[in-house]
Amino acid sequence: MPLSILCTLICLHLLGITLNMISVGGIAVGIGMLVDNSIVVLESISSEREKGKNALESSVDGVKLVLSSLIGSTLTSICVFFPILLMDGLTKEIFFDLSWAVI
Repeated sequence: MPLSILCTLICLHLLGITLNMISVGGIAVGIGMLVDNSIVVLESISSEREKGKNALESSVDGVKLVLSSLIGSTLTSICVFFPILLMDGLTKEIFFDLSWAVI
């Protein structure tokens, strides 16, 4: 998780986006999605462990089990925020940083 946040901060810096209330709000939304996804993966792995599998096998099988769901939910969030980048005017001015931070 810290590596994901560090990569986000590096990408925002490369895009010239400063840390302000809007971009930090986007980072908070992104961290929330990251935590939700990690909880789903951990629960899936735990479920596989309860079936008697070893750690490596349960990790691989647990991730395979929920991978498509996680990709779908993440792409849905990206699809919600991406069109804001294509808008003009005040809406783009307000939500541009937030959208990039979430994406």
